[in-house]
This record gives sequence, C-alpha cells and structure tokens, in this order.
Amino acid sequence: MDFARAGFNIAISSRSLDKLEKVKQEIQAIDPKVEVRCKAIDYSSETDYSSIISDSEVMNNLAFIVNNVGFLKL
Repeated sequence: MDFARAGFNIAISSRSLDKLEKVKQEIQAIDPKVEVRCKAIDYSSETDYSSIISDSEVMNNLAFIVNNVGFLKL
C-alpha cells in the first residue's frame, strides 16, 4: 500500500483473481490514479511466468519487485 501512496503503478499476482480484484479496489481507494494490473498465477504449480514478463508495459516501467511467494518443496 505504501507504493500506491507514493503514486507507483502496481502489478500484483496471486492464485485467486477474486482476491486480486479486492486488493486492486483497496489500492485504487488510496489513489484512483494508480494503475493496478492483476495476474492470477498459482506459483506452487506454475513454472511459466510469461503472462507477467510478456506485459511490456509492466516490464518497461519496472522499478521494484516485492517477492512474497513462499512455498516449501520436499
């Protein structure tokens, strides 16, 4: 949310598109000018992240990456 308060556009990903849309609304409530892109990806089974990296608008304007994906593979 701090990035939104600072005026950064945001790309977020998670398994649930419904949850992403709720977060998008929360972010846009902070600053309606912030652009939020949502990508539904299940990182526990997905190994192809081309849906994110093929978005040239995101990749050409990338300032920060925050990785909060955690899983344990045994």
